[in-house]
Amino acid sequence: MAEFYSKKATIPVDYAGMSRCVGAMPRRNRRAGPGEPMLRGILLGIILGVAALAVSVYLYFAMGHAPVAVTAAEMPFEHTFARLGLHAYLDKLPHPGPQVPADEKNLIEGAKVYKEHCGVCHGLPDAQKTMIAQGMSPKPPQLFKGTGVTDDEPWESYWKVEGGLRMTGMPGFKDQLTESEIWQVVQLVKNADKISPAVRAELTGAPVTMAMPSAPAAAAKK
Repeated sequence: MAEFYSKKATIPVDYAGMSRCVGAMPRRNRRAGPGEPMLRGILLGIILGVAALAVSVYLYFAMGHAPVAVTAAEMPFEHTFARLGLHAYLDKLPHPGPQVPADEKNLIEGAKVYKEHCGVCHGLPDAQKTMIAQGMSPKPPQLFKGTGVTDDEPWESYWKVEGGLRMTGMPGFKDQLTESEIWQVVQLVKNADKISPAVRAELTGAPVTMAMPSAPAAAAKK
């Protein structure tokens, strides 16, 4: 028994035979479907198209073709993309209702703020457009001529006043005005087409003219 364990038993292994068996096993080759080359070509074309567009936009700005001066013509689709981005941004924000009523007291307070901070760009009643407004691009809307923003929702004007608008010259007043002051200005421009003589006088600095009774009516009272 000891002799049996003291000897190393060797088992012959036929490696060549194993290799022949493995080689004889059938290989499964994956064949491309009939539409796969087309899909690869479409995907490659999309990638190259996006890369070419990115390079073109970069070169457009890097080589000085983008209009920088306010007197230059607009970039291609500049107005369209700006409006698209603005509306998408505003739609994501809350839509609060006005926090102050549109009474004469609030409209007069709004007129005081508007005259100091807004009138130079957005105009005053019966006043010509200032040189600053004429030299801006895009042109700031004149809020007391035509429709202005009277057809906009108050919350939309609120966010424009609070946060401002990039690349328009419109500053944000979040850190300069209180929330109530912003709402008072918003109510003013929302109702710009129907302000009272007192509000108009606050904006223009003109004295309020009181309607005097006619001579016959005054005599009748006596």
